[in-house]
Amino acid sequence: MLSQPIKLVYDYNIMPSENRLRPMVLAKSLVKGYRDHLAVDGIDFAVYGGECFGLLGPNGAGKTTTLKMLSCISPLTSGELLLGGRSV
Repeated sequence: MLSQPIKLVYDYNIMPSENRLRPMVLAKSLVKGYRDHLAVDGIDFAVYGGECFGLLGPNGAGKTTTLKMLSCISPLTSGELLLGGRSV
């Protein structure tokens, strides 16, 4: 048991302002298909420096598959994915 509750502190000032203006993660028309099933069907999103981002959705919506593509565990079927300005 924790003696004190966990406190989360978020400070935008730790990230240089130029990094907050360009996306650290950029997904355009991201698609992942398995044989006859589409797990991710053309999603678009951007995460900028200093942001906190979450994926929400029901079971089977493609959240885990999207994270696998972001972490280069699973290749994209189509679309564009940039991490730090570099193509994945």
